[in-house]
Amino acid sequence: MIDRPTVQLGSFVVGEVPLPLEYQFLDVSGDPVDLTGFTNVGFNWGHLVRGQVTGAVSESAIVTDAVNGIATYAWDGDEFAEPGTHAGQFWVNDGTTQYASVVIIWQVCLPVGVPPTV
Repeated sequence: MIDRPTVQLGSFVVGEVPLPLEYQFLDVSGDPVDLTGFTNVGFNWGHLVRGQVTGAVSESAIVTDAVNGIATYAWDGDEFAEPGTHAGQFWVNDGTTQYASVVIIWQVCLPVGVPPTV
């Protein structure tokens, strides 16, 4: 079961490819975590079924603003290929320290008609 804080992105439609997803890592005081030197950056996502993530996929992400703790994942469209509830999580690692984001949840709905090819 997902027992971490979550954030809801909202609803998307099968075939969508939204703008890249940005996440800001914050410390317990709400200040940005400096991600300078964090070169192992990823975004893991999968289907959320009854509180469990299934079929998890590991994707590459990047730190786009180290001082402000921002990591970015560019969607490739696979995340919106099937209807249902999906969940993902950023990971950053500098070889010594590793941080995980909150769990990010989004819904994918069937389109009206056939979506155009991207």
